[in-house]
Amino acid sequence: MVGQFLTLEALDPTKIRIEVSMLGGRSDSGKDIRSLAAYFRAKVGSQPGAASLLSDLERINNFPDVQRRVDTLLTTLIDYKDLIRDEPNQDKIIIFIYYRLRVPSSLSADAKNSISSMVRTLDTEKQARAFDSDQCPSNYLEGNVNIYPLAIENRGWYKSADLPGDPTRPILEIRFMGLRGIFRYLLDSMKHNTGLSFAHLDGDEVSPTNK
Repeated sequence: MVGQFLTLEALDPTKIRIEVSMLGGRSDSGKDIRSLAAYFRAKVGSQPGAASLLSDLERINNFPDVQRRVDTLLTTLIDYKDLIRDEPNQDKIIIFIYYRLRVPSSLSADAKNSISSMVRTLDTEKQARAFDSDQCPSNYLEGNVNIYPLAIENRGWYKSADLPGDPTRPILEIRFMGLRGIFRYLLDSMKHNTGLSFAHLDGDEVSPTNK
């Protein structure tokens, strides 16, 4: 699902990047996949399967293609999920997969018109003018997908947000710090492509009623 989201036509594949964040980690420990490997070397390095996990993480860190790096990293974390699981401490490590909308001038006419209409509905008039101009601020276009290696299914939302549905199903956590109209367009595109529906969990609703 992450791969399908990152390959949405409106997103810029050259702006995808991975950053590993560790709560309480050393300031010089780095933010790439190698730092994740170092953490697991200390945590599970003597357990069966750990050597293969560490080898895979080191190899993935060297992939030049970021989309392949994302896909293979997530597959690896899923494969070793039981070895590295530490759900009570899942917030101590977060992998941020950053993404960005293409600059408005490079969008297809249909995509730009659709997003512009949603921005005019969900965001301020000033923001709508900025999106439609050739000087759209980059922070209007950016977001991230949050991945929790210590509990890859990210099921804590079922309790913290009293989320309905099957509590064993994994949750894909997509965040966006830019314009609401852009985020609504991306979620609608994902829903159209996959049939998935999305629940609002925190922050402001992405709807006209909270403009």
